[in-house]
Amino acid sequence: MVFGRSWVKTLGWRRHTAFLALTVLTWACVAEDKLPQTNLGNNGDPVQHHRFPSAVKVLISGDVCSGVNFGTFVVTAAHCLFDAKQPEKKQVALSSEIKIVLSNSSTPISIKSFVVAPQYDAQNESRNHDLAKLYVDNGALGSVSRAELAPVPQVGDPVTVVGWGATYFSESAVYTDLGILRTGKNRVFEVGEHFITIKGPHQKSSGVDQTITFPGDSGGPLLDSSGRVIGILSHGELFKDYKVSRYTSLHARCNRAFIDSQVCAGAGGKR
Repeated sequence: MVFGRSWVKTLGWRRHTAFLALTVLTWACVAEDKLPQTNLGNNGDPVQHHRFPSAVKVLISGDVCSGVNFGTFVVTAAHCLFDAKQPEKKQVALSSEIKIVLSNSSTPISIKSFVVAPQYDAQNESRNHDLAKLYVDNGALGSVSRAELAPVPQVGDPVTVVGWGATYFSESAVYTDLGILRTGKNRVFEVGEHFITIKGPHQKSSGVDQTITFPGDSGGPLLDSSGRVIGILSHGELFKDYKVSRYTSLHARCNRAFIDSQVCAGAGGKR
């Protein structure tokens, strides 16, 4: 794992209207060079919503995140509900500020309530347990297909990236095509205790079939070859000459308990 190194910059992929969430978590004792904007990675191609019926767009006070419909609730990234500029605060989003858009509609639906994974800590630089569940009126999610969980993946397995993120961004908060459902291919780069990781191309390569995530993709699913959910996007990191995307593993014990609405007994907030 690369957390805590001085040459790593971590990017939270919630898109903010006034400030792009690029400095949520930063370890830096030395100046960091930006990757060339033309080689930050490929965020896939636009796709018709019916191709991924469980994909959900999450709108939070004008900001954009992604989500997944699990039938009785939508799962997204917990950090989407916090102020990236002031993570020490409690969640700033109110239920009334959060809406979702299902794949078969363009009409936003208000949520009734949300729950953040109890082990998640907005001040913890590791971003472990970056999960939240959004609840709407009974039956509102039943009109589209619900997601299914995949078995534990292996390094090298083919995967599909799905999200509503931008196709281009810069640290001056310039981005395009935000809020358009996109998809692309990649392979599992690393399977860790808390995260499933995919890797973007070397900055000097074209990056064919190495789709990577951009702002707005937070909370979106990583799917296996059968369309089942492996993980939920938490964040991206600039690592040496590559960009990697970290997906919260739904197979970690407490994460799976959260999805199944069970208590993770004896967790101590660490697993």
